[in-house]
Amino acid sequence: MLAEQAEEAARLLAAARGGQPLAEPPAECRPQSDADAYQIQDAVTRRLGETIGGWKIGVASPATAAFCAPIFARMIRPSPASYAAHELRLIGIEAEIAFRLGHDLPARPTPYERAEVTAGASLHPAIEVVDSRYADFPSRGRPSILADNFSNGGLVWGLAVPGWEALDLSRTQMMLTEDGKPFADSSMGAARDPVAALVDFANLMRSRGGAKAGALVTNRLVDRHGLHPARRPDRRRFRPARPRRNRLPRQLSRRPAASYLPTARRPMSRRQKPSGHRIRSIAA
Repeated sequence: MLAEQAEEAARLLAAARGGQPLAEPPAECRPQSDADAYQIQDAVTRRLGETIGGWKIGVASPATAAFCAPIFARMIRPSPASYAAHELRLIGIEAEIAFRLGHDLPARPTPYERAEVTAGASLHPAIEVVDSRYADFPSRGRPSILADNFSNGGLVWGLAVPGWEALDLSRTQMMLTEDGKPFADSSMGAARDPVAALVDFANLMRSRGGAKAGALVTNRLVDRHGLHPARRPDRRRFRPARPRRNRLPRQLSRRPAASYLPTARRPMSRRQKPSGHRIRSIAA
């Protein structure tokens, strides 16, 4: 993709963040590959003057390599967190696992190994706040979605899980409930080893300038049901179960898990405008 084509696609996506959603990039600047999408991602970041604070990983299948998109630092918040209504257009959530990098992973020609990538890293339960600059993003092709930061709107992270290195993350389970009633889970476990995906990310970033210590790298390899839209157009509050101090609850000790208990506040009248979206107390 030519630089001017990437810049035009970035201009349209940046404008859609504060205006009308985009139907689809015009054919002349529509990404056709992951490389095109990464070029547009970088152009959007520059145009908006944003700082990258984390990354979202995705995989097309367990056998394929990972792809990634940046998460802007101002939209990454520790639990409990609030988002103003004007910051988001599409309100969706995904239960995820996030790693905080323990050291820089600079660009280099040689591949990274698992032990090198995980050294000093911490693991956190997380909720991705999903958003899109497209009017109908599920109908767009993957390169177009990837160019739009992989439909990321924000990320809320919980306390670090102690001793995560000894856990079998392939058996990670999560339960998502609303008003105390489950409506989605990952009872089948992780679709792919989350650490293997993290290593794939580190090697992908070898040609994209590397990744910095402290960055949160999250993935949806756990919540197989994917996006869970907010069910009511009101302010929202998400409150997961609280763990025992300094250790996982006994019932979670063999199967790392995170429970997400969204609770809707009192519905507002049609004349009231939601002032924000609140996410509370993520724990594992």
